[in-house]
Amino acid sequence: VDIMMGEPTQLRNTYLQSILGTAIPAFRGVVSFVLRKVYICAMNAYPKAWAAKIKNIPGRSWYASTCEINNSANPIHCIYETITNTDWAIGLPTATIDDAAFRAAALTCYNEGLGISILLSGQTTMEQFIYEILKHVNGILYTRPDTGQFSIKLLRNDYDVGTIPSYNESNISQLEYFERPSYAEMVNEIVVSYRPQGAINDDSVTVHDLASIQAQGGIVSQTLSYPGIDTASNAAKLAMRDLRQKSTPLARVK
Repeated sequence: VDIMMGEPTQLRNTYLQSILGTAIPAFRGVVSFVLRKVYICAMNAYPKAWAAKIKNIPGRSWYASTCEINNSANPIHCIYETITNTDWAIGLPTATIDDAAFRAAALTCYNEGLGISILLSGQTTMEQFIYEILKHVNGILYTRPDTGQFSIKLLRNDYDVGTIPSYNESNISQLEYFERPSYAEMVNEIVVSYRPQGAINDDSVTVHDLASIQAQGGIVSQTLSYPGIDTASNAAKLAMRDLRQKSTPLARVK
């Protein structure tokens, strides 16, 4: 099997020329496998579909010590590469990135072991791809008002309650509504669908809030898909994270 990486200088494949003649392209810009009379099955009239396990770790030239997590990619490096890569992505200058914030987020994902294996297809916009990754890491991407740079913040339990702003009658001019969901409106079971590394089919993990199930008298389930998660342990972490959020009666205030 010839593996053709599609470089700009790639020449025509010699085997294909011997079969099809010289009037063939060099297939630059795509990755190709050329099978030189390879046996792919025996005693079976229906050969199975081919699959390739391909590894690309983005952002090796930026903060290389955190770019790879357990044979997967660091999600923050994926976002960084999507914003700055000039070949296939948005291609903005690195000066538009809040480097300190991105490094802090990358280190957090590295320490958490939160790596992803995700495919960017031609039908997905760069913005959709970035927001899909942000959904995996529970983060937000925003523009800093003071510098105009892209900055990133992961939503974690990393704050001191005593230092966060407090809103009450002393600094609110009008309260239009205050809503808090009842137990009947909350989710008490989360099913996370994910793709194990190297697999061709999805798997799932399920977590429960037993106290909420007892209080509600039954199971209220929600299924979430995280296609970039490739280990059962990380799928369970994200399931527990989402269950904690969706089973807590957080208030909505205007």
